[in-house]
Amino acid sequence: MSSAEIAAKAIKGLSREEVKVLNIFSQLIYDYKVVDEYILSEKGKMHIDRVRFALSKLNEKRLVFKEERGYVLLTAGLDAIALKILADKDIIQGLGRAIGIGKESDVFEGISNNERVAVKFFRIGRISFRDLRKRGFKEAHNWLIVNIEAAKNEFNALNRLYMHCKVPKPIANVKHVIVMQFIEGYRLSYIKLEEPEYILRLILDEIKKAYRLGVISADLSEYNILYDGKGIWLIDFPQAIGIEHKDARLLLERDLRNIIRYF
Repeated sequence: MSSAEIAAKAIKGLSREEVKVLNIFSQLIYDYKVVDEYILSEKGKMHIDRVRFALSKLNEKRLVFKEERGYVLLTAGLDAIALKILADKDIIQGLGRAIGIGKESDVFEGISNNERVAVKFFRIGRISFRDLRKRGFKEAHNWLIVNIEAAKNEFNALNRLYMHCKVPKPIANVKHVIVMQFIEGYRLSYIKLEEPEYILRLILDEIKKAYRLGVISADLSEYNILYDGKGIWLIDFPQAIGIEHKDARLLLERDLRNIIRYF
């Protein structure tokens, strides 16, 4: 069972105090890797016994982990508080099957106002940090922070692009989760194209439009382009940069080389 599935199952039975402790935990990860129960008690203005009871339940549900020096918020715990917020705001009403499990994200089908949406949980850190550093991610004491920042970066990029480019429409961003338009399609890496030259022109046109809007993917390849039978969609923008970035030209050229090499 994935951490998102653990979270989705757990939130149905979370008490108000467990939710409060999780929420405080998610705010403290910027300052603490391991959180002492007394810090949670102070920040949440909760009696220490109530904090201890909530933590014991969260530990049983595999949302936090008890260490010698305190407690650590697990990925499933951050998933749970993000899903709880999205549900309380009535942004999503259900989480369905997994539609994409990758090195850096898990994507699930969701329901929002009776429509299918994609719910993307960032999972950066599942591959080695050496590889991530080469690809531009900054080191953090907690990978949950890296995922929160990556989700925010992608959401901002999609907001700049979706009115003019073939990218999913962003709906919401909470913590390390993005809710966005569901796209029916297949990654280019999984299919054989009948008109590769035509598809290449479509991709280059989208890269050009994104550049004019001030955005460079910085990680474009056949693995993050979808083909829906008629046209293409650019997806996955956690590393997106602005054209004013010092390495903008270098990364744009790398994106173009990746695409041209594929074709």
